Amino acid sequence: MPAAKLERRPMSEREYLALDTNRVAEFTDGFLEFLTSPDEAHCEINYWIVLAVRLALARAGDGVVKQCLFRLKISSENYREPDTCVLLDRNSPFRGRYYWSHADIVFEVVSASHPERDYEQKRIDYASAGVPEYWIIDPRVRRITLLKLENGAYVEVGVFSDGHQARSFVLPELLLDVRECFDAGNSAAGNREPLSEME
Repeated sequence: MPAAKLERRPMSEREYLALDTNRVAEFTDGFLEFLTSPDEAHCEINYWIVLAVRLALARAGDGVVKQCLFRLKISSENYREPDTCVLLDRNSPFRGRYYWSHADIVFEVVSASHPERDYEQKRIDYASAGVPEYWIIDPRVRRITLLKLENGAYVEVGVFSDGHQARSFVLPELLLDVRECFDAGNSAAGNREPLSEME
């Protein structure tokens, strides 16, 4: 099945920030982009990551974590809604009620419909925004790619598969077991669609 085409429409930053929607929408080069909603396995994996980060932040004694649909400002014409984003200082001046202007760690669970956004476009975006650490979580191949920002570009710290663990370098208290991370998605429904109440 071919990937669904992203719905795009021109919009100003002010209009984007005033947008009231429960759809996943990002602001790219002055265009609003409505994205494909994540499936249940995607949500379960991301929920597992958020819980792991919360525990790590509790051990570290500071920090805050947010999950999609929360906005991260890349520039005046680019905003992302990471699956999970982290600030290590809960009192950071980059933290705002409606969006953040910086993150210390970003996680993206790779979208089956548009994987290039997570591997290519967002890699460039998060690097340009100065995010020190970027995790690419790919359920399709059960692989975690950990990236570190060096001289304005990301370098691979490691690529981790089942049987391995990946540790954050900006939050050492965070150690993710790859198998446990992807097994969290196993609790997703087997059916692609539920039965209708009318059936």
